[in-house]
Amino acid sequence: MSLSFPYRFDTTGVSKIIFKGMIVILLIIFFPGLISVAGMLFEGAPASDIAVKLAGMVITAAFTAGFGLFIFKKLGGVSGEITADSITVSPAVMMGVRAEAPEGTFDLRNFKAVRLEHIVGKHGRHERIYLKGYDGTPEIQLAATRRGAGTDLAAQLSALLKLPVEETRAPY
Repeated sequence: MSLSFPYRFDTTGVSKIIFKGMIVILLIIFFPGLISVAGMLFEGAPASDIAVKLAGMVITAAFTAGFGLFIFKKLGGVSGEITADSITVSPAVMMGVRAEAPEGTFDLRNFKAVRLEHIVGKHGRHERIYLKGYDGTPEIQLAATRRGAGTDLAAQLSALLKLPVEETRAPY
């Protein structure tokens, strides 16, 4: 199978899963906590006890949300489309929160290689594939693959874009 234009890609999956997980954790923290506070009110607990319980919930939720948003923004990912002369990318966006990732349309002449990163982790090996830009042009992740599939995909992208493949090893 060979690739053709337009080539569509999406590397936002992992960051969106993390964002959704953060929402689930916040719901797990808040709903039982609110039930607990309601029970405390019903039993006539002192206001100071209720305030401490609510403060703990808010602090835990703020830490969880802050950490989740930080990870989402940094991990990011983009979706986009490559045509014969350009690449258009949009960063991951969830509930109005935008990941820190390239955005816009870039001329393919601003890219010098297809970079294939080989990563070996405790769960086996996988690869990440990027378009490597010249100075001033961002690197754009096109795919994440497993068990050697990236080698074939990088070769196909190289042929499609008429760019060399640059292979590297990367830490997990």
